Amino acid sequence: MENGKSRLQQTQDDVEELKDIMLDNLNKADERNEKLGELENRAEDLLERMNEASWSPWV
Repeated sequence: MENGKSRLQQTQDDVEELKDIMLDNLNKADERNEKLGELENRAEDLLERMNEASWSPWV
């Protein structure tokens, strides 16, 4: 036991810390998902422009 804390208090503290870590991980995963969506959109736009350019009679 840390600094005379009861086992229950230590367990509650550990659970609270774990909850904070999990919430942070969920937020990071959500941010990563948004960035991946943006990257996917940019890749699709680039592919579309490439296809338009390759089929253009001006090329």
